[in-house]
Amino acid sequence: MMKPVDLGTFSENVYATNSIFTDVDVREFLYSDNAYQPTTSLYPIVWEDEDCLADELPDIIDKGDRVVNSIVAEKIMAFDPYGVEIYPARLKVADDTVEGRYLMSVKNVIDVLDENESFIEISPASGRVLVHNVFISDEKLLKVPLYKRLVFRVKGADDTIFFDGRIIDAADKYFSIHGAKLIQITPFNTSEEAPIL
Repeated sequence: MMKPVDLGTFSENVYATNSIFTDVDVREFLYSDNAYQPTTSLYPIVWEDEDCLADELPDIIDKGDRVVNSIVAEKIMAFDPYGVEIYPARLKVADDTVEGRYLMSVKNVIDVLDENESFIEISPASGRVLVHNVFISDEKLLKVPLYKRLVFRVKGADDTIFFDGRIIDAADKYFSIHGAKLIQITPFNTSEEAPIL
């Protein structure tokens, strides 16, 4: 039997924050699909929440893709993960405009779903495949080169971004020393059900 692979997720702690950001410029097409076409932008992509205050902003904002502060972006990009695009971002909130944020768009979708352990059904209404309980196959995952499994989404269940255990450990150590605002870190391994955020 293979040793389980350590993974994790980290995101905005949605139970502790009330932020609901929307994109307010016309460049969502740059990051809203899973096609990996490395691009950048000279001007920040703007997200807005008219009800949020600047001092209530979490270090990570989750809206499918993530808007992260510079420290989170540096910790992740230090691993040079495949299929991750970083765009400058600006957050417009009720009392301020916050600079120094980055939109992290993960285009790396890999086929590592454990079909035997996951709960999968076909929607009778739409015919779409729905995955309710996600398990990641360590056998499939270990066949993927390390650089392609540092940060990824699971094919068929691509709403959640998963991180290699080394990234989770590095981020957790940094945040435990320097603090983190409204971040939820969830380590797990491939013998467990994957947390879906």
